[in-house]
Amino acid sequence: MMGNEVAGAIIALLGVLTSAILGSTIAFVTSRKSLYVNAVTVERSKWIEKLRSNLAEYPAIAHAAHYEANKAMKQDGPVNLSPEYFVLLRDLQRMKSLLKLQLNPLGSIDQNIIKLIDRIYELARTTTFGPTLGEAELLLVLHAQFLLKEEWEKVKLEAKVLPRGEHEKALQRQRAYEEFAREAGAIPSFKLTGG
Repeated sequence: MMGNEVAGAIIALLGVLTSAILGSTIAFVTSRKSLYVNAVTVERSKWIEKLRSNLAEYPAIAHAAHYEANKAMKQDGPVNLSPEYFVLLRDLQRMKSLLKLQLNPLGSIDQNIIKLIDRIYELARTTTFGPTLGEAELLLVLHAQFLLKEEWEKVKLEAKVLPRGEHEKALQRQRAYEEFAREAGAIPSFKLTGG
């Protein structure tokens, strides 16, 4: 009888040890995954905010450079471009490169934004395309709204434990963007023929 009690105690002890080891392993894996998800989510949120800020600042610099170029043309022509113009142009070039580095060259929305960034840069350097610069800025904002929404959805998805229906929602957002890019958000080919 004593042997059965010892065997039962050993089996119970092994069960407790197995449960403790298994529980500790699961807790460790869950904790590491949680730390990773939190770190990625925080960094993605910072990146989204910085991208939003840079996308807002870029056309502002472009319009200022465009204004300086037009001011010089009204006075004595391009020979008298102000030092402010060249500072703005340098800032615009820096911001153009920075934005391109923040975007994914393989993403469809990102590719359209990169096209608009390039167009805005070229239009800002001309002296006769003010309305076209405004149109390109509007398209940049509209396309950026789709990108920022998509990135925010990724943040929310990363924070979820069991994402349900997210794949279908992502496909719906992708189809909505594709329709927008074909119609209201279509990027025209800008022809630069002036100064």
